[in-house]
Amino acid sequence: PQNRDFRSFAEKIISNKCEALNVIGYTNASILLIKQLKELGGNQDVFTNMALSIPSFKELAGESLHGVRYTATNFEKDMNIQSSDFISNYKKSYNEIPTFFASFAYDAVNFIYKNKIENIELITNKEYDYNGSIGQINIKQGNLKTDVSINRF
Repeated sequence: PQNRDFRSFAEKIISNKCEALNVIGYTNASILLIKQLKELGGNQDVFTNMALSIPSFKELAGESLHGVRYTATNFEKDMNIQSSDFISNYKKSYNEIPTFFASFAYDAVNFIYKNKIENIELITNKEYDYNGSIGQINIKQGNLKTDVSINRF
């Protein structure tokens, strides 16, 4: 994460006429790459993960995120009783809106507690359905599945 200059990489993306770019990496580095790509005139479709939707990262990225697509859980959009309760309790405790990181962590701890899982490796041997703050979660053979949406800044 020490690299601060992605211009040569951005120039290659532009010169090779790439149609789209999927940016996954350290958040600050991802923001720098997107900013530098746009500064150099890149107009590729850019896709990234939900980390850039965190308010502090959105603020850091500023206008460079305009048009960028990102994945996100639906815990704020498709309120269920679990997400509504979680968001309300989180706001009371921390005086801010929770991010999906907090929601995932909350669901992970509750899932382990409610299923009395003492050895995390046991998850790979069973299938679980869990209704959490991010919505319906299915875990099968250690793989987690939940609904996400693709959004645009």
